[in-house]
Amino acid sequence: MDRNTVTGLLLIFVITIAWAWFTMPSEEELAQRQAEQAAQDSIAAAQTNQ
Repeated sequence: MDRNTVTGLLLIFVITIAWAWFTMPSEEELAQRQAEQAAQDSIAAAQTNQ
């Protein structure tokens, strides 16, 4: 592999890692999703018990 190939692969790797890092949900978003899921589970459980 020549220098340009290594540079290109390194840039692709860095861009992919940066994209994954910046699109990761925050702690507040994760907590909100868990609360919404718990509410949906409670509603579903109440409807199946009737």
